[in-house]
Amino acid sequence: MQKEIYLRICYWWGAIADALLGMEMFCSAFLGSNSPFTGFGMTIDGGPEYRYAIAIAATFMLVWTILLLWADRKPLERKNILLLLIPVIFGLRISIFLGYYFGVLSIERVIFDTILSMILLILIIFSFFNARKTEN
Repeated sequence: MQKEIYLRICYWWGAIADALLGMEMFCSAFLGSNSPFTGFGMTIDGGPEYRYAIAIAATFMLVWTILLLWADRKPLERKNILLLLIPVIFGLRISIFLGYYFGVLSIERVIFDTILSMILLILIIFSFFNARKTEN
């Protein structure tokens, strides 16, 4: 049962973060500079190309939310879903660093997001291998 708790923490952490970010991205895409989230997190006010791209990205964030909630229904059986999160976390790190490089994100935001991501990455790896012990 304890093994499931660690898995569920990973699933829910990802699901909540993805849902919030997906909503933030959709608001930015559809409301532009009128979005209450503009400049608050990961999204910025941008032109039509940006708004189109961020709407596509928001769709993927919301699909990840659903996938993680689905995995939570059978946490031990679907623990391999966690392995898919590892390249996602690294891809988002690259995006964060690019955001800083292009002057869109502050160094404080980069540091905060990186710390949270590394904590989640450690938890994912621990949870996955901890859950694998049940197979042996």
